[in-house]
Amino acid sequence: DEGTIMIKLGQEEPIVSMDSSGKVVWAKNHEIQLTKILKGKTYTTVSDGEQLQLSSDDLGSCEFYPSYLKHNKNGQLIAVCGDGEYTIYTALRLKHKSFGEGSDFAWSTISNGSSIYATKQSSSKIKIYKNFKEFKTIRTSYTIQKIFGGYLLGVKSGDDIYFYSWDTGICIRRIEVVPNNVYWSSEGTTVAIVCNDNFYVLRYNEDIVDKYITNNISIEEHGIETAFDLEQDINEVVTSGCYSGEVFVYTNSSQRLNYYIGGQVITLVHLDRVFYVLGYIQKANRVYLIDKRYCIVSYELLRYVLAYQAAIVRDDLRTANMLIEKKKIDNKHFNKLAQFLEGQGHKELALKVSNDPEHQFELALSLKKLNLAKQILLKSPSAQKWKQLADLALAECDFITVEEAAKNANDLSLLYLLYTST
Repeated sequence: DEGTIMIKLGQEEPIVSMDSSGKVVWAKNHEIQLTKILKGKTYTTVSDGEQLQLSSDDLGSCEFYPSYLKHNKNGQLIAVCGDGEYTIYTALRLKHKSFGEGSDFAWSTISNGSSIYATKQSSSKIKIYKNFKEFKTIRTSYTIQKIFGGYLLGVKSGDDIYFYSWDTGICIRRIEVVPNNVYWSSEGTTVAIVCNDNFYVLRYNEDIVDKYITNNISIEEHGIETAFDLEQDINEVVTSGCYSGEVFVYTNSSQRLNYYIGGQVITLVHLDRVFYVLGYIQKANRVYLIDKRYCIVSYELLRYVLAYQAAIVRDDLRTANMLIEKKKIDNKHFNKLAQFLEGQGHKELALKVSNDPEHQFELALSLKKLNLAKQILLKSPSAQKWKQLADLALAECDFITVEEAAKNANDLSLLYLLYTST
């Protein structure tokens, strides 16, 4: 017996990309296919977790075996990379726009970045292209392992990630983490850096960076110290994700579909198998996922709920209140919003929004609103809660409420203490 050798071919995660209008392009071996999620009106009646019945059109074939496929910022182009080559096509007709050598590829997402991209030429050389013409060359003193697209060009080494400006090729910041993936918000204000065991959410300070570049201020080797602020470090293994506005939607290794906003992680659903995030479409109010067999499912995620939460994070209470007053959000979502508000420290607002008596009671106690807590208990009495109210009233020296609450809780020891002390 000379032993057995096992060779793994391909990858679990499908090679696929979706643009903001719901057009999905994927690679199956050498074939490139297109399907449209929002075709017709069926997307408005689909249930959560239901597999979408979609037909796909053959766009053509690729000369090499693709390992990467991604739309550009405006969705009009797709880049396919593999076997040390890349080709850029039009997204709907698969017409050649450009091609060349490159073992990795990354699109820019800056405001004018629809035709700006980078390719990894060697272990120490990256080329940046603008309108399909070579624009900048970055040579590194470290070994390049991978490059990431986004608002800044991310370059991964064995020990760090470096972020470079697309316009100048200057190193903006070196961060001592080794990421598997990097996800930028569309406005370039936040970035999620995904590592093996956790992910970091950083806020990008573009104004500070612009001052350094505009005024020709000397930038140290590790970049600008204040270019990023750490917003949160979350111990979750992210398997796929995308940004919608300031909301980071992702799947994790526990097969949960979550989203992160304002320091809080909210679980949307527990998945029954491994899925990967395709993207979020506001028009449909749904987040779309795909599995390794190219089956697509979706789950509801209301844009007005996200808009409300984003407004709260920005301390834009006027916009948040307007969404409630204009009834943009159904009452059935109020309890989740109340829990979010409590997590953000807005307990008074959470009390107004919540329609769950138990949560209302907890909020009233934490705000020391004894009369309101009592009114809630009169509608849905509970001996245990009467006892909680009696204890708080005693601490607040409200002896009338102590007596009433203790009687309703049948707390004889507290009544004995009250009567022998007053």
